[in-house]
Amino acid sequence: MKQMSKQIFSLALLCAFFSTQAEKCVSPYYSIRSQGVNLVRQVVGVRDIENELRCSDECWPGYIGSTFEFTKSFNPLDISHCLFGDYLLGNGCCQAFKVSGSGVEGRDNEKDLLADYFGLPTDFQSVININPRITNVIGDYQAYLRLDRWLCGLWFYIHAPVVHTKWNMHVCEDVIDSGQQDYPEGYFSANTVSDSDLLNNFSEFISGAKAPTIEGQTFNKLAWSRLAVDPCGKKTKTTLADLRFWIGYDWLNCDCYNLSVGLVVAAPTGNRPEACYLFEPIVGNGKHWELGGLVRGEYVFWEDCDQTHRVTGFTQANITHLFNAKQRRTFDLCGKPLSRYALAEKLGPNSDFPYLYGATNDSEFLCPDPEDLTNPTLSNYQFANEYTPVANLTTFCVNVSAAVQVDWVAMLTYSHCNFTWDLGYNLWYRSCENISFRDCDGVIPANTWALKGDAYVYGFESCDDAPFTQDTPVALAATQSNATIHAGTNNGSTTNAGIDNAQFAYGGDAATNPTAFTALDENTVSANNTRTSIQPVFLSTDDIDLCCARTKGFSNKIFTNVSYYWENECWHPYLGIGAEGEFGSSDKRDCKDKTCATDCATNSCATNVCNTSCDPCGSKNNDCRKCSLSQWGVWIKGGFVFG
Repeated sequence: MKQMSKQIFSLALLCAFFSTQAEKCVSPYYSIRSQGVNLVRQVVGVRDIENELRCSDECWPGYIGSTFEFTKSFNPLDISHCLFGDYLLGNGCCQAFKVSGSGVEGRDNEKDLLADYFGLPTDFQSVININPRITNVIGDYQAYLRLDRWLCGLWFYIHAPVVHTKWNMHVCEDVIDSGQQDYPEGYFSANTVSDSDLLNNFSEFISGAKAPTIEGQTFNKLAWSRLAVDPCGKKTKTTLADLRFWIGYDWLNCDCYNLSVGLVVAAPTGNRPEACYLFEPIVGNGKHWELGGLVRGEYVFWEDCDQTHRVTGFTQANITHLFNAKQRRTFDLCGKPLSRYALAEKLGPNSDFPYLYGATNDSEFLCPDPEDLTNPTLSNYQFANEYTPVANLTTFCVNVSAAVQVDWVAMLTYSHCNFTWDLGYNLWYRSCENISFRDCDGVIPANTWALKGDAYVYGFESCDDAPFTQDTPVALAATQSNATIHAGTNNGSTTNAGIDNAQFAYGGDAATNPTAFTALDENTVSANNTRTSIQPVFLSTDDIDLCCARTKGFSNKIFTNVSYYWENECWHPYLGIGAEGEFGSSDKRDCKDKTCATDCATNSCATNVCNTSCDPCGSKNNDCRKCSLSQWGVWIKGGFVFG
């Protein structure tokens, strides 16, 4: 097992060697094409039946049918890249990412996720392999009815797909080094934090199962955007995707061609995103109402003299608008991909004795005689002994809409007597999502939470001279607004040299002795002055990245279907089988090393304020990720004609 770990770790290093600068946008939510938006399932095998009913003299002719389909996704790297971007190893070409602590020598500060944020030892290292898959079992029930008795050329169509979907991220963590290093006093707590109080692996954090147990501190578990890492690792959902209605009118109806127009309405019946999991099972379109139109046409290209052989061309396009739907989503911070998994610290009023001050000059052993200290500034805040993942602060209800969705089919049908063979192409497109807050007030509590990064949150008095006691811990207000999911900004400094608005930290008692101050050291061993933020930089609603969270979809599909229609005196059944292959279009990866990408997959273990435009990713053309599912499907379709 140890040898295998070394091999996987070596592979991870090889992948990292071929990586380049990571892209800025990743999607905190995987948005799919609704299982009910599949025009192919509706039109194959019934074209000749509908044409025959169009000319029928029967009363209220139509058909009732059902399609049972199984679909399974392929090309899981596209899903992985959508969710983790180029922060995956191998420049986004491997289905794995790396977690390492700040004490790991030679760690990649641009790609590795910082283990410190997850309550893991500073020398912890692991490689997280993922292999996301989606499967669907669909029962799509359809009904078609001619309404010519009301208005010549009028018809109605309804279909209702019941879906059982299974989403599995196939998370597998290979721990390279479980770590043994304790956290020094001041980093997480006033006391040393032993590795026995920390987590054993990244999976415990990302699943929301556990949090470190640090004496005197509250370390909250991850509540949102989690990964399922149980032995099965799968999440399922079974429900009706959406009810879709077409009301059409045959505008032109001739022997060799016809043209119809109509109205399309979709009523949402599936589930809405809840953000509990990063890769959560969704049935339907995310609770959007849809309204739009359709246009369809058919033309007979060739027919033999006996009218027993015929080749027909058919096309139909459904174009709809997706209205606002209430959804719950988790967001990253602006310009900080994956920051939802970073660590935030809570700050409260400056209320300790002695009170916390900051000054621009350094006087290491300053005690009650403050002859060298000039113009100290009272800190407005101090660390309040609580930590939480950023996702717990940036998950809330939003309005989501999409301007346009297109489902277009073009196919050729060969007919011989009652036998038909369909062969065609399907295009699906959904424009970029529009996301806005439902309620802008109090999304993130004001002046409460800040990024911790690798800052030390406690300093210690350097003097033992009344009213001070040497080594007494004093909570700081050190924040790191420029910290990323990969690294803090101290760069190894134990005196908080890289924090926001850094000033040397002092304890003082302004209430009883405004001239009595003591320098705060980094710990009980050294007398080097530590620093605090005067004043700290807090997280706010303005930091939430709505733009990079948006996705759009585009896919190309090829399909085929063979059907047979029986003509009996009383009832007329039909039956067919078919298959499809859908190729989703996703943001491209610059795979410098194809072997690396193949090996990683093979070796896998299984301005953003409310309602305003923003452009944190540098270009309006780049801040909307293209994330589309590739999948194959097979079906059996049958029913009977009446009237």
